[in-house]
Amino acid sequence: MPRSASLTSSPSSGRQRARFPRRSLASISAVPWASIAGLRNVVVHEYFRVQPALVIEILDDELVPLAAAIRLQRT
Repeated sequence: MPRSASLTSSPSSGRQRARFPRRSLASISAVPWASIAGLRNVVVHEYFRVQPALVIEILDDELVPLAAAIRLQRT
């Protein structure tokens, strides 16, 4: 994933979390929602602290398990 795409996708995922029903968030307890929101806040508001390699590593390692957990909840 290109660096610019990875950095712009994270703010979007943080906004989506805010729209996700709170009860659904609680039922997917294995997902680190606070960490996801924290990453989004750093990327959006404290972008000077962003380490692009770390963001890419997080997206590469954590995005698939997150999507799987959400898909399981939706079915």
